[in-house]
Amino acid sequence: MNIFYIIKNLCDENNITIFELEKYIGISRGVLYTWKKSSPSVEKVRKVAEYFNISMDYLVNHNVKGENIIHITDKNDREIVNKFLSLNDKNNKIRVEGLIDYFCLEEQKHKDYEKELIKILKSSRSIQKDIENEEIKLPKHLLKQLKIDNKND
Repeated sequence: MNIFYIIKNLCDENNITIFELEKYIGISRGVLYTWKKSSPSVEKVRKVAEYFNISMDYLVNHNVKGENIIHITDKNDREIVNKFLSLNDKNNKIRVEGLIDYFCLEEQKHKDYEKELIKILKSSRSIQKDIENEEIKLPKHLLKQLKIDNKND
């Protein structure tokens, strides 16, 4: 998995944006996005690793053995990571990494879609009333983002 997507996932887990991270660690806006196609400097990787309290090895080599696995708190996620690490065939690892990259991109598209949907829903008082009156049903996580309580909960 590309270092940018690892950092993006860490940002998502910690509820900050890429731009906020860049500001916190003192690098120029947009630099992290360039890491999709180019290699970062060691000093900048060190700053990111220090911010998230993880090793540079995790960011650079995608190594999650030992203490680096601590930030993976979900038991199922940890099990998946351990299964991936136990793969011996390099081609299988490459295929799995490709699937992970694809999944991460699709998940980001889904999150972007939900953000746009929330903007639209928040912009219309009549839609919000329909949601409050349960004429429009939404999943709980969207209701939470809209800060609308479902009467049946």
